[in-house]
Amino acid sequence: MTYYILNVLKSTTKRVGRRLVALMNGCDRDELSAVNLRYIEKLYGEYGPEVLDLVRANLKRALQIIFHVLWQKKGKYIIGYMIDQGTWLFDSGSRQDFGLGQS
Repeated sequence: MTYYILNVLKSTTKRVGRRLVALMNGCDRDELSAVNLRYIEKLYGEYGPEVLDLVRANLKRALQIIFHVLWQKKGKYIIGYMIDQGTWLFDSGSRQDFGLGQS
C-alpha cells in the first residue's frame, strides 16, 4: 500500500509540475487526471473540496501552492520509505558530517 501511495504522489507531483510549466508558457493542453485530483483532495483532508474549488477558480496560483506542498510531502514519504526498507540515506563517508556515528 505504501508503495502505491508513493507512486501516486510521484505521478501527481510530476503532472502538477508539467501543468504549471505549461501554464507559465501559455499552453493549456496538459490536464490533471482523476487520480491526481483525488490525491490532491485527500492531501488537504476536510478542506480538499474547497482546495479543488480554488484550483478551478485560479488554476495558476493554486497549482503553485499545491506543487510546493506535494514536493515537501514527496520528500517526507521517500525518506520514510527508505527508512522502512533499511536503505541508508547517506554514504558511509558522510555519516560523520551529520552526527550519525563512526563509519
